[in-house]
Amino acid sequence: MIEVICYISIFIVEVTISLFYFEYKFQRNISLKLLMLFAFCSFVLSFGVSRLNIHLLNIIIFFIVNFVMLFKCYKTSIQACIFNISLLIVYMIVTELVVLYSSAFFFNFQILPEYNDTLVTVIQIVISKLLYFLIVYITAKLSLKENRNEGSVFSLFLSVLPICSILFMHITTRVCLYYDIDLGLKNILVIGDILILFSNIIVFYVYEYTLSTNRKYTLTMLEKQSAESNEEYYKLLGEQNENSRILIHDMKKHLNAIRNISQQTASSEAINNYIDEIIGGFDKSKRVDYCGNTLLNLITYRYFHISEQKGIDFQINIRDAVLGFISDYDITSIFDNLLENAVEAAELSEEKFIDFSIYIRNENFIIIKVSNSFSVKPSLINGHFISSKKSTKYHGIGINSIRRTVSKYNGNLNIDIDEDTKIFCTTIVFKIKNKKTE
Repeated sequence: MIEVICYISIFIVEVTISLFYFEYKFQRNISLKLLMLFAFCSFVLSFGVSRLNIHLLNIIIFFIVNFVMLFKCYKTSIQACIFNISLLIVYMIVTELVVLYSSAFFFNFQILPEYNDTLVTVIQIVISKLLYFLIVYITAKLSLKENRNEGSVFSLFLSVLPICSILFMHITTRVCLYYDIDLGLKNILVIGDILILFSNIIVFYVYEYTLSTNRKYTLTMLEKQSAESNEEYYKLLGEQNENSRILIHDMKKHLNAIRNISQQTASSEAINNYIDEIIGGFDKSKRVDYCGNTLLNLITYRYFHISEQKGIDFQINIRDAVLGFISDYDITSIFDNLLENAVEAAELSEEKFIDFSIYIRNENFIIIKVSNSFSVKPSLINGHFISSKKSTKYHGIGINSIRRTVSKYNGNLNIDIDEDTKIFCTTIVFKIKNKKTE
């Protein structure tokens, strides 16, 4: 009975290691509950077939169940599935052989006869699974450029834990082989080794979860700082524009006064022409009002000006921008990030265009749509779009900020990428809130 429990635990660990690797490297496209259902079916099938004691069949089943789980539960290709599952199989076989032959060498026993002791066999399998997990973890850690600079040094120190655990398990193997101990104590040693195996996996999982939590917290703080800085910038810009309008208004009065004075002289034509040019220049410098929202006008004008400098065709149709239910802070968070991302992508494309529109549908919904050209399809890792900016420490801050703000107002955010036309389209839908609907 104890042997069956041990083997069940080992197969649970095997499925857990696969899930750990998949979750770390790929983007899941199903719910956690459905994933656990796939994992349970994988465990049941793998454990059931293992009772036949056909090693080749075990490997085939391992490949099939993991391939199905990876392909159905994560966003990946068939080629990537085959490569990654084959890599796991190679790691698993190599670690089992390393543990098997190293134990035979250090303990000086013949492999096949000694392995009639089932509990010793279980300990050796536990050691191989721990070594297998360690190699899989290191592979996953090194394969993602995104995480190479985040806690990599500490991860190396963390690897000391499974190494020490493996040494301890070898000691229990020696105790079981060379000392006359009763079956009960041997069972305790085996169960202890299995618990150590689970403990190692839990420690690594908690460590990675902590890293992920810290990363999300840092992103949130960066989003907040960015939004606050942009809000302050637009406030200052608005004040500056208002002061400029007042100054221009006063200057026009002064210049008109000068014109009246100059008309009393004989040589007034040259002075009049000069003053006309100055007044005409003031008229041309007026800020364009795209909509009734002052802050959105400032944001739009800023990126329209940037687009002009970068040779981007920026089309604007936002006359229906009814945004009174959204705070200035959140307007900045949404539109500044939307247009910044659009300019960044369009600048690198061949077409170089941005289409920014806001319109009302059925008098109850306001639809915000930003379409822009792109050259390279943005990558998606762990549910976040990866920026093309040179700095890769933190990615997707803008889109995360937009998503969070849209959710705050119970809106809907949709991102559509058309690889044929090379158009990236972001659509946001809000239900218009007013005194009647609140």
